[in-house]
Formats: sequence, structure tokens, C-alpha cells
Amino acid sequence: MKALRITILLLLTLSVFTACFNNKAKLQNRIQQNESRLSQPGLPDTTAINKLIVDYEQFAKKYPSDTLSPEYLYRAASWANSIGKAFKSIEIYNKILSDYPDWEKIPETIFTLGFTYDNYLNDYVSANKTYNQFLATYPDHELAKDVEGLLYYLGKSPEEMILDFERKNQDTTDN
Repeated sequence: MKALRITILLLLTLSVFTACFNNKAKLQNRIQQNESRLSQPGLPDTTAINKLIVDYEQFAKKYPSDTLSPEYLYRAASWANSIGKAFKSIEIYNKILSDYPDWEKIPETIFTLGFTYDNYLNDYVSANKTYNQFLATYPDHELAKDVEGLLYYLGKSPEEMILDFERKNQDTTDN
């Protein structure tokens, strides 16, 4: 009788484990199919993009320790920006920073967070803070020069930037 209970318990555990694995594989397969569809030429399908963002977030929520989770969140934030959901992308970037602080793409995440504040929301205070955080933490990163340039032009109108370029160009031709 005891052996039967143990066998039943093992079978139940195995079936739960198999169901979880199958759910994970199904979710990953759905993500891959949607990514493939969205990589096709043509106008982006915002409904499909929204579904993909939900799937990415669902994967990260269900499997937070999976190495794909921060990558999927990063992709979700990028897709959110692509359809004009800057606040959603900021939420996701901040989730990556808080939940995956040791992830290899944290510098790019901070950079893109600052870029989102700067270019999608015109929130120059938050962009300035984020860009400076990047420089303080990653002064030798390959994006550091780009961040310095973005800080230099932060909040300037296109006209101001053109005048600045012309002034610099004039200075180099005078020398």
C-alpha cells in the first residue's frame, strides 16, 4: 500500500513537472513565432506587438531565474518604444535594473532608459539623471562617448543643434 502511494505521488509530481515544462516550451514557441512574424517587411502590427510584449513579460514572471527572462524583458521594452508606449518601456527597463542587476546588458539598459526619457518623453531631467548614472557607473564603456554627446545636446532644439554644428564647423575652417 505504501509503495502504491509513493508511486502515485511520483507520477503526480512527474506530470506537474511535465506540464510546467510543456507550458514553458509552448510560451517560448509562441514568442519565437510572433518574433518571426514581426520580422517580416511591412507595417508593424500593433496588436501582435502588444501580444508579444505580454508574452515576454509573462515568461519573465513565470520563469524569473531563466537566463532568457532579462533578454525577453529588454525586447519587450524595445517593442513598447516602437509603438509609442514609452511609459511601458520605462517600467520594463526599471524592472530589468531592479530584478537583474548583474545582467550583461545592464549598461545598454541604462543607456536605452535615458534615451527613452530623452527622445520619447522629452523628460530631460530624468534623461540627465540616467545618462549621468551611466557615466558614473560605466565611464569606460563603448557607449560612454555617445552618452556624453547626448548630454551635451540634451534639451536643445534642432535649430540650436544646427547652430552649434555650424559654429564648430566654422571654428575648424578658421584654424
